[in-house]
Amino acid sequence: MNILNRAACQAALLFTALLGMPAGGAQSISEPGGQIMAALMSGEGRLSVPGSHADACAVLERAGWILSLAGEDKRGRAVRVYREVDGRHSALVWDLNPVQVRVTDGTLALPGGWLLTE
Repeated sequence: MNILNRAACQAALLFTALLGMPAGGAQSISEPGGQIMAALMSGEGRLSVPGSHADACAVLERAGWILSLAGEDKRGRAVRVYREVDGRHSALVWDLNPVQVRVTDGTLALPGGWLLTE
């Protein structure tokens, strides 16, 4: 098993543990939550996930990430910025179709012109 597959399996195991699923369900990371957890564990990156904006945000919240900013883009679509408890990584969840998740090192800010709602 190469290192990427190993990391993906570890992310899937963590995700299923957070949801209280049996470990047998961890074999597939094709679920949106598994994809998000794999991205969170890998550090930086961007991905598109099926499902709703609320579902993607719930995955981050169950993983212990903290909501730091909430707002809307210029077209009124919801955007949330989460950060790890230690502040090493941030994740932006954007309500597009499909939902976009961007994970980066450090702190993320909302792009200029976007409106903060919380």
